[in-house]
Amino acid sequence: MNSVNSIPMTQLVKEYQQNVWQKVSVPRAFSSCRKDGALMGEPGVAKVIFVYELCKTPDLLHEFLRKAGLLKKDLTCAKCNSPMKLRSKDINDGAVWTCRNRIDKKECGLQKSVRFGSWFSCSKLTMGEFLFRASCEEKGIGSTSATARPPTFAFFPAKLGDYWF
Repeated sequence: MNSVNSIPMTQLVKEYQQNVWQKVSVPRAFSSCRKDGALMGEPGVAKVIFVYELCKTPDLLHEFLRKAGLLKKDLTCAKCNSPMKLRSKDINDGAVWTCRNRIDKKECGLQKSVRFGSWFSCSKLTMGEFLFRASCEEKGIGSTSATARPPTFAFFPAKLGDYWF
């Protein structure tokens, strides 16, 4: 699987590398990387620093996960069959699906976790922690495995799902 929702995954990673690079404050030790964004990895190939910085920005992380097909893009209310809206909320995940449809002058009010229907739904880790740990595991960072890991990390749902199941 090289694309999700007809967007090549390398193109999606490349787009978000640019978005994350604009928001990151680079330590002085990496000053040679400041101008071209080399710290984020080759265009379309994620380095751990890219994943780390992406995970520090919840709105950007949610948007990335939705575009990558790891979170739902839309949700229909099970109670009143209306489309639900993603609303910001001061919780670990930073957002919930909420139904604001009115039925007989009363708001439906059903809420579902942003994780609902995704493979994040059973994890107690935040989505950022889970994604970061998966990327570190993929690269062999902090792993006791003696085998060498590939130097790149791809955000493929099937591959990341292997870490949970």
